[in-house]
Amino acid sequence: MQYFITDYIMFVFLAWLPLYLMEAHGFSLAKMGIWAAMPWLTLIIITFSSGYFCDKAIAKGASQYWIRTLCGSAGIIICSLALYIATRTADPMQNVMWLSLSLGSLGLTFNASWACAINLGGEFAGSISGWMNFWGNIGGVIAPTLTAWIATSYGWDAALIATALSGVVGVLAWFLVRPDKAIV
Repeated sequence: MQYFITDYIMFVFLAWLPLYLMEAHGFSLAKMGIWAAMPWLTLIIITFSSGYFCDKAIAKGASQYWIRTLCGSAGIIICSLALYIATRTADPMQNVMWLSLSLGSLGLTFNASWACAINLGGEFAGSISGWMNFWGNIGGVIAPTLTAWIATSYGWDAALIATALSGVVGVLAWFLVRPDKAIV
């Protein structure tokens, strides 16, 4: 469930960020091309950084459960809050900043998710990863259509707020994940 939500949110960015920036904030196609890359660049930086620091903490004896769970849930919490703040920000550059923090923070969640799949699956990590990715892609299939319907019916702010609110389910689901206990 947590990866369903994580991919759902990521696919909203993937499918709709360029159009959102042009329609809601008046970006030209050229300007959008530059600024729409910033959330993805932030995602890359946070993904690499968090993976490095989480692995170091676990190697020094920190609890896998707390590192993975807190990192994964914190990523969704920050993502949802930043996405909500983006809907309340009229300035286009500040909006891009909040969107960058929102998508970038999912790097915390992506790292925790895939590390948990390995921890939970042991020698069957491939099967667990495939199952997790399957449900993530279901979220990814639903996201563009549902977001388009909400944006068309109620506006961009409503679509992004609905996406941010989905994070509540993802955070709750994270506390059910036990990466310190293999399932097989």
